[in-house]
Amino acid sequence: LGGRNVRSLTEEHNVEINFPKRGRDNTATEEIVTIKGLAANCEAAKEAMLALAPREEILTVPAQYHRFLIGSGGNAVRQLMDEFDVKIKFPRSDANSDEVKVRGLPENIEGVRAAIDDRMEELKEEMAANFKGEAKI
Repeated sequence: LGGRNVRSLTEEHNVEINFPKRGRDNTATEEIVTIKGLAANCEAAKEAMLALAPREEILTVPAQYHRFLIGSGGNAVRQLMDEFDVKIKFPRSDANSDEVKVRGLPENIEGVRAAIDDRMEELKEEMAANFKGEAKI
């Protein structure tokens, strides 16, 4: 979240926010963030913190589209990651999985989800336009 964001939240919502202490290896000794103040202010501060905290979501993207979304040398996926400020992890090609992990802020994840959906629609249209089938009866 960053110190500046936490200070802003404490001032804006008139609360005290305490993070878990860190051990010698810089890992948290517990996982609970404590927010003190009036109940309504604490709830508002909590919601604001959650909106600022990165999260990971799994998008369902059919495996047949992965190589197109990754692009040559990873260029397409890097462009998405840069544009939406997220991290995207596709499964290994031999995993035969439709699960794509995306990590970032909620609004950024929604943005990249929409961009991926749009690109899949484009790919469907291209595949349909390029499909020339013959049926012999």
